[in-house]
Amino acid sequence: MSPKLVHLLREAMKAAHGGEKARAHALFGEITERDPRNEAAWLWYASTAEKPVDALIGIRATLNLNASNPTALAALPQAVFRAGVEAARANDRAAAARLLTEATELDATNEAAWLWRAGVTDDPGTAITFLEQVLKRNPASAQAKAGLAKLRARLGPAPAPPWRCPLCEHSAAADDTVTTTCPGCGAVTALDRPELFDAPAPGVDRALVEAAARRLKAAWTTDPSADTAHALGLAYLNLGYTDFAVRALQAAVQKAAPPGPPWRADAVRFLSAQRETGAGAARAESAPAPAPAPGPKVMVVDDSATVRMMVSSLLTAAGYSVVLAHGAEEASRLVRDSGPPQLFILDINMPGIDGFGLCKFLRATAETATVPVVFLTGKTGLLNKLHGRWVGAADYVTKPFEADKLLETVTRLAPIAKAPPG
Repeated sequence: MSPKLVHLLREAMKAAHGGEKARAHALFGEITERDPRNEAAWLWYASTAEKPVDALIGIRATLNLNASNPTALAALPQAVFRAGVEAARANDRAAAARLLTEATELDATNEAAWLWRAGVTDDPGTAITFLEQVLKRNPASAQAKAGLAKLRARLGPAPAPPWRCPLCEHSAAADDTVTTTCPGCGAVTALDRPELFDAPAPGVDRALVEAAARRLKAAWTTDPSADTAHALGLAYLNLGYTDFAVRALQAAVQKAAPPGPPWRADAVRFLSAQRETGAGAARAESAPAPAPAPGPKVMVVDDSATVRMMVSSLLTAAGYSVVLAHGAEEASRLVRDSGPPQLFILDINMPGIDGFGLCKFLRATAETATVPVVFLTGKTGLLNKLHGRWVGAADYVTKPFEADKLLETVTRLAPIAKAPPG
């Protein structure tokens, strides 16, 4: 560094520490002009800026030189937001819209950015979606509520959404006929007339409905929601698999707390009628073939019953034998009573002994020392991954997990043996 730059840097630092921000900013600006690759000078230029746009220039220049600079990365979302507000106040709506869009992409929790973004948007419908983002994060936001009321008054009543078949997803304008029988697949899509399911409907396109049943059954492993179970029950009813339909509808009703979705009351009445008449048992032998014998045993240890159920459904459908435990103590007892599995899936954040502690114990126990361990957890970050490797984990899958990713990890560490030909 030249003597002139050294002198400028000393003067700039002296001014910054002395509270002379304007002078310091001007000096750091001169330094960056003479030495544009001076990363530290660009950061100081940003921190001493009076105008948000100058601060953003400094932060972007820093990141252009070092994309992983932690100080600049941390400051970028607020710098972009402040520059967007400055542009909006200057009535530069195009620049404001661009910057505020970037601000919400960098930090979707920034309520103020969503509010400002709605304010610089010309399309009322788009502005409404931005204000709904605010209420999604803060339902008590008076500013978002007032803005929504004004925009909706301008737009008038919203058009009725198109009806969509819960099985084949065919869309049509809603009317009483369509919402009872789908014009796409011919399936009965409502439970208010149980007699329609006494026999498979003649107008049903079985290929479409069977494809829908397979899709919905697969979806249940990753989305065990009331709506998914309800749609699966409808598919089985239209195919004549009443016993399987009853099980799916029972799950749907259990998951949909009263008063629940519009279909819940009809499902409750339908199930009551089934209990009274015992209908459905006669067609049990027509149901889909049973699953093949279970494959390798996998133990899932997680204090969340929902996570245990989702992982169990996914792995059971893939052919695994699944054992569930809600904590380290129960997992140890199950290993002692029924032997070790071929794979452990552990949550990290559990009460009592956490996943790291349980993994360390398993590695130190002779019968489980070589059994692979996969951490399934919401704790992200390099330190957690390194800790997991240190205590002996084979892999690490983050929540919310992708079904394909988890299944690929499990099948790699505990593959299911292929059946011999013939």
